Amino acid sequence: MKFHGLNDPQRPPVHYKALPGSSAEAGDAVEGDLLRGAHGYLFRDAQGQQWWVMFAVPRQRQGREAGSPSRQGQILACANVEDDEAEEVVVLAEGVSKEAAEDAFRRHQPGSFEEAARVAASLGDTD
Repeated sequence: MKFHGLNDPQRPPVHYKALPGSSAEAGDAVEGDLLRGAHGYLFRDAQGQQWWVMFAVPRQRQGREAGSPSRQGQILACANVEDDEAEEVVVLAEGVSKEAAEDAFRRHQPGSFEEAARVAASLGDTD
């Protein structure tokens, strides 16, 4: 999925929801809120690829506690690719609360994909 205008500082918070089964890498957890970095919602990696990073709760854990900021989920990175390209999703961290993820990205404001991955890894378990 390719987003446009994600680095506009006036952009309101972004919620993303993918169609079921659109990304096997993330299990079924492709719904959540994008995390903002130093330059907005897009993070460029060392090769020049842009990524957006989000907090997501696996669908099997959504339910009554879905609105709770302390619910446990994943931090996912998704390549900002054209709609006709294969979606690439990387799990950066698991077992993270939404509150902790948002707080860490607000405090550290990563400016690159690699910095965002380090911030995420500091918060939870990665495989």
